[in-house]
Amino acid sequence: MKAPVTRDLYEYWSHLKGKRAAPDRAEIDPEAIRHILPDTFILEVDFDLGFPIRLCGLR
Repeated sequence: MKAPVTRDLYEYWSHLKGKRAAPDRAEIDPEAIRHILPDTFILEVDFDLGFPIRLCGLR
């Protein structure tokens, strides 16, 4: 990972998830990653609805 924002998000995500596949949505604190929010998006896996976008940055 060359881009600092990618590394920052990966470290944050890895810290939250621990040994799970992903952290719970409620665990993600946008304030904690506000410096990378413009480069971030979060999809929800919902087998009835598909993959609704839950957060989408502007970059």
